[in-house]
Amino acid sequence: MSVSGSSGVCVWVFVADGNEDDVFSIYPENGNMIVARPLDWETRSTYNLTVMATDGVHRIFTEVHLY
Repeated sequence: MSVSGSSGVCVWVFVADGNEDDVFSIYPENGNMIVARPLDWETRSTYNLTVMATDGVHRIFTEVHLY
């Protein structure tokens, strides 16, 4: 998935870790993260995701925690 940065450089954004059940997805048009499948809080009450953005040279990571 890729989006254009403010300088027009193409940036790829994706969930790099913590999405074992493919519950979350990122929209390619804008980089927004969505819940792609129903969450079952009885079987899993927390999600800890690592999201990465890269232009192919530089990488940046952020953590997303859902409780």
